[in-house]
Amino acid sequence: MDKVSGTVDFVAHNGVIDAVLKTSGSLVAVLNEYRQIVAINDAFLQSLGVLDAGEALGLRPGEAIRCIHAHEMPGGCGTSRHCATCGAAIAIVTTLAGGTPVEKRCIASVERNGAAVDLCLSVRAARINLEGQTFVLLFLLDISTQQRQVAFERLFSHDIANLVMGLQGTAHMLAWKKGVGCEELGHKMARMADRLAHEIKIHRALLHNETAGYPVEIESVEIPVLLSELGDLFASHPVAKGKRMSVECRPSVEPVLADPHLLLRTLSNMLMNAFEATDPGGEIRFDISPVGNDVVFSVWNRLPIPEEIALRVFQRYFSTKGNSGRGLGTWSMKLFGEQMLGGTVSFTSSEEGGTTFRLCLPA
Repeated sequence: MDKVSGTVDFVAHNGVIDAVLKTSGSLVAVLNEYRQIVAINDAFLQSLGVLDAGEALGLRPGEAIRCIHAHEMPGGCGTSRHCATCGAAIAIVTTLAGGTPVEKRCIASVERNGAAVDLCLSVRAARINLEGQTFVLLFLLDISTQQRQVAFERLFSHDIANLVMGLQGTAHMLAWKKGVGCEELGHKMARMADRLAHEIKIHRALLHNETAGYPVEIESVEIPVLLSELGDLFASHPVAKGKRMSVECRPSVEPVLADPHLLLRTLSNMLMNAFEATDPGGEIRFDISPVGNDVVFSVWNRLPIPEEIALRVFQRYFSTKGNSGRGLGTWSMKLFGEQMLGGTVSFTSSEEGGTTFRLCLPA
């Protein structure tokens, strides 16, 4: 703090800075050329739960908001692997280098009450020069609530579209088929229609009260029944056309304890992502194995995930739109598989081994 105290005094007595801090409706911080906070407005302090501005002065923005990656490296905020994709860090560095204002969206995982919470911030950084000294005006607006609504709407549209395409494909097969097999196709359509109705129920509950709004109903789910449901969905789904799915299920696999609707939704998103990441003629692998007292569902595809995406692939507000095979399904895996089913969702990815997503649930 000693090394910035002189700058803090200078900024505190500057009329321009004082006016900006008092009149802005955003969270505002003034940074020196080393990206340290030398002034901060009351709205920012209140958002941090801090009464004394002295607690924030001298910190970098990520340290002030308690970003979980701010202390991963000795250099602090702005030096970890995650910082390379941080909208706030990019905006600050860019405006310092070029001088023009920069606007970015920042998705930050911050510590709140002992848990990591994802925030979505609209960030604007602008460089100013005062009496030969360089500063950055940093304006932050928390848009998490709005983006939460958008995320749920997009997730609903994403998953409903998957079901509708499967239902549509089965309906077309039924329309062209005569005699033998029609009854079986009819049953498949009925099951998918039931799932469609339940998807709407899940969405309505989540939209109003996050995970607490949906009554999770844990029961014993038979693996053959699960595989049959997934087979129905992808048998005539356009995303699986011209691609192969090999399924390996160990004979010793016990039924799993889960809400069947949430489990189907989680696994269908795992498979959907793999299919989307696979070229025509390619293969995905679906493996179900017992591991101790658990059952592990693994979905593999050949395409590796770039590191900058892999670092944030499970973050709520992070979108990989435009990157083949990586979309809303990854965030929903965590939402349904961990928060609602109490399992563990993870992945590994490399150039040599491809990408594998895993869901671990108790047998």
